[in-house]
Order: sequence, then C-alpha cells, then structure tokens
Amino acid sequence: MANTSIPARALDARVPPKRASAGRLRKLLKNWQGVVGLSLLALFGLTAVLAPTLAPADPHKINFAHILSPPAWTNSELGFGILGTDSLGRDIMSRMLYGARVSLLVGATATLVGFGIGVPLGILAGYKGGRPDDVIMRIADVQSAIPFLVLLIAILTFIGGGLINVVLFLGASSWVGFGRLVRGEALSVRSRDYVTAARAIGANEIWIMSRHVLPNVVAPLIIAASLSFGGMILTESALSFLGLGVPSSVPTWGNMLAESRQDILVAFGPSVFPGLAIVGVVLGANWTGDWLRDVLDPRLRGV
Repeated sequence: MANTSIPARALDARVPPKRASAGRLRKLLKNWQGVVGLSLLALFGLTAVLAPTLAPADPHKINFAHILSPPAWTNSELGFGILGTDSLGRDIMSRMLYGARVSLLVGATATLVGFGIGVPLGILAGYKGGRPDDVIMRIADVQSAIPFLVLLIAILTFIGGGLINVVLFLGASSWVGFGRLVRGEALSVRSRDYVTAARAIGANEIWIMSRHVLPNVVAPLIIAASLSFGGMILTESALSFLGLGVPSSVPTWGNMLAESRQDILVAFGPSVFPGLAIVGVVLGANWTGDWLRDVLDPRLRGV
C-alpha cells in the first residue's frame, strides 16, 4: 500500500491563516509590557477625546472658597473634587483631562513633523549617496552637536512660545534621528537585487525609493516614532514648566507642574497627579515601542 501520510511541513503549510494569526496574537499578549503600554496610550487617548464629557467642572473656573483642597476621597469634610484643587481653586481632574489633549497633540504632531522632514532626507541621502549624502549628514552633524533642549530654549526665548512654535521647532529638532535611521536602512537596501533589477528596467528613482526603499524601513520607523512620541511630551512639559512652551492660560501637564511648584509642601495633588500622568504616557509609549520592535523585527520573532 502506498504511503499516503502527509509530511509535517505540509501540515504546517496547511494551517489556516486565521489560526496562525490567532497564535501570533496569543504570543503577543504574553508580553505584559506591550499590553500595558498599549492600554496606557489607549486610556490617555480616550480621556483626551472625551475630556468635555468626562471633566466634572470647567478647567478655567476659579473658586477661592476651595483653594488647595485635598482630594475628596482623602478627606470627606475638607476635600473638594476627585483629585482636589490647585492654588486658584480650579479642579485638578478637569485640568488634567484637558491637559491630556494638548500634551498628546503636541507629542503626536511634533513626531509627525520630524517624521515628515527626516524620512525623505534620510532616503535621499542613503539612496543617492555622494554630494546629497554629504550635505544632509553634515547638517545633521551640526544640529546634533548643539544640545537639543538648550537650542529649543534659545529659539523659543527669542521668538516666543505658543502651541504652533513649540510643535514646529520640536519637530524640526527631532528629524535627525529619523533621518539617520532611514539613511542606514537605505544604504543596505539600495544594493539589493530587486533594486538593481528595477534600475535595469529603467524605473524612475523616485518610484524606486517610494516602492522599494521606503517599505523596507517602515518597521524601524514605527518603533522610532513611538519612542519619539514620549520624548516630545517630556520636552513639551519641560518647556512649559520653564514658561517657554504653551501659554500658561492653556491647561497642560507642564503648566500644571509649573504652577504648583511653590505649593508642593502644602498640597501634593497639583504637582503629583500631572507628574504621574507624564510618567504614565511616556512609559506607555516606550513599552509600546519595545513591543513593536519584538513584533516587527523578524530576527526577534522566534525569541
């Protein structure tokens, strides 16, 4: 009788795609840092979107009858508000919810600006080489030689703060990381067989860079963007703390920390809760970046 058994490899090949995807999903869910990181980012994003609905009070409303009140859950008689009030009697919970909108918007938009500048320049430098590579990388070297935060402080002191200025200059200062990353990947991709074949059939260089070079650098770019997002929020908070970021009239986590520093020995709420929010969103972004690295890097999928 002929042997009709199916080889093990053939059985593996016949595993339905849905089952394989479910297996990968279960494997990913075992990474607790990735799950927690994504959950934190989703939580902060959801609260930012629903801030007008979730906020228990007007974030700008001053109430001198409840200045520096402790959280209601710590003192049922003296407490006022879920997280207490600040030095002007404004509700901390409401200001944090609205502050999440600004902080997350600055982090995401500044990352996109840096992405939009660094990726095209990095691909051009890595793929073309020669003079374009020299010019772009020397500009990046000069910018990298100047301390990042000191440069931002100097520029914003001269031209003034504001949401648009902060976003533009944060993004313009962060393009170097994206550019160097893409350049390194493009240098390794441009000599591969499929790129050489595309050149041989007369394909346009822009088409080659967009169809063959860019897709091969998407995975490391996503990881870098997730890590840059947390860094942008930290930098915006630092600038707002120094009075050089978003105007003090706008509730942001950095502004809340700046306003509460003189009252930190009197009331813990105005400074501790915004600080915890910054720590939470930055940790979420970093853990998500580590998770994406494990997912998207083929060398680590079997680890």
